[in-house]
Amino acid sequence: MTTESMPAGSDPRRLLADVRGLAHRVRVDQRMTWAALLVLARLERNIALLLFTLGYLAVALTLPTNDGWDSSWGIRAGFAIPQVVCAAVLLLGATGFAVARRRRG
Repeated sequence: MTTESMPAGSDPRRLLADVRGLAHRVRVDQRMTWAALLVLARLERNIALLLFTLGYLAVALTLPTNDGWDSSWGIRAGFAIPQVVCAAVLLLGATGFAVARRRRG
């Protein structure tokens, strides 16, 4: 028995390179989300959407994506926590806009 967290025969450098590649792809996807939201705010001339986009941009830029956070739960994929935060912000924004549209009628 071994206490290693990786399967036998795997290369830790390859695993690290895969994680870095994943973090890079996530960051590129975030940039595309920002760009799409900014274009949509401009096309719709919606100040609320523009303010939400700038707020989302501020949240996403302040969260660490390459180092991750240590969690007390023992999660080894600490880089996933900032992505969950960004997803929660987008979900809350979508819910807020849906509620606002319902109120307008």
